[in-house]
Amino acid sequence: MKTVPLNCNHCGAPLRVSETARFATCAHCHAQLAIHHEGAAVFTEVLGEIAERTQSIEAEVRALRVERDLERLDKEWEKERREILGGARTPPKRHDTLLLGGLVFCFGTAALIYGLARGRESVAFGLLTIGTSVLMVLFGLGNKSLYEEAEARYSARRRGIQERGQGAAAPGKVQAR
Repeated sequence: MKTVPLNCNHCGAPLRVSETARFATCAHCHAQLAIHHEGAAVFTEVLGEIAERTQSIEAEVRALRVERDLERLDKEWEKERREILGGARTPPKRHDTLLLGGLVFCFGTAALIYGLARGRESVAFGLLTIGTSVLMVLFGLGNKSLYEEAEARYSARRRGIQERGQGAAAPGKVQAR
C-alpha cells in the first residue's frame, strides 16, 4: 500500500497516510483531519474548522430564509390589506362607522317624518336613507371584523416565522451549538 507524506494542518507534525485515505488523526496533537486530494496535491484540513464554518453557513442560510419569508409575508399582507381597505389608508373604526350611520339614520328619520307630514316623495326618500344607514353600519362593521381577522392571521404567521428564526444567527455571526 502506497503512503503519502503530509503535515498536520493543526500542529505541523509530519504524517504518513495511505494515498486513498480521506480522514486521519494526528498522532502528535490528536486533531482529526480531512485529507484533500486535488490533482497531484494532497493536503490536510482540521475537521473542527470545517464543522465551524459549516455551522456558520447553516446559521446564515437559516437567517436569510427567515428574512425572505418575512418579506414575502409582508408583501402578501400589504396586498390583502389594500383589498380589504379599498381606497382607505387606515382600517375603519367602530365608533366612526356607528357615528356616521347614526347621523344618516337621523337624517332619514327626519326626512320620513317630514314626508309623512307633507307628501309621499319624502317618505320614500326617508325610508331609502334609513335603509342606506343600516347597510352602511352593517358593511362598515363587517369590513372592520374582516380586517381584524386578517390582521390577526398575519400577526400569528409573522410571529411563527420570527420564532422559527430565533435559532438562526444573524448573517456573519456563528451560532453556538
